[in-house]
Amino acid sequence: QVIPFDSIKVDAFSDLNSNSLKLQSQFLNLDAKGKYTITQLPQLLTQKIATYYNLSDSKTKFIDGKDTNLSLDVTIKNDKVLYQILPNLKSFDNATLHMNYVAQDDILNLNANFPNLVYGANKITSAIINVDTNASELQYKIGVAKLESESYLIERIGLSGDVSNNNINYLFNIKDAKD
Repeated sequence: QVIPFDSIKVDAFSDLNSNSLKLQSQFLNLDAKGKYTITQLPQLLTQKIATYYNLSDSKTKFIDGKDTNLSLDVTIKNDKVLYQILPNLKSFDNATLHMNYVAQDDILNLNANFPNLVYGANKITSAIINVDTNASELQYKIGVAKLESESYLIERIGLSGDVSNNNINYLFNIKDAKD
């Protein structure tokens, strides 16, 4: 299947002190600013998470990314292209993601918002994801106002907790309309 795109605009800039990558398309906007090597970002983020919970094997090469910083903004837009790529997608409101990573200050923040998504018979309303770190722990919070399908309706779902010293602590709750 051929999926026609309108236009895609990419602006990139790099010098010794900073990098910038800006992508604009009919269904996705991305703006990445900071000082980073794009090919090292996955490994650096894995190393950051490993300070709280070790996910990698001992053979993984350590990358010194102490000067790395990145501010990332992504918007996934409600566009006909999404419906072609994901044929079971029925409804979608623009989703946003913001991430800030500053290696030298041990900062990783991520905030994502998915206001409305209907995929097949499943509907998600007001989903949020928040991740924040400090020197000793990674804190997370995931919330969904409403999750429903033909056979269930679950409201006010929350998962939150922290990760530190190779332990994952969590609180999972579902609150009814009276809470």
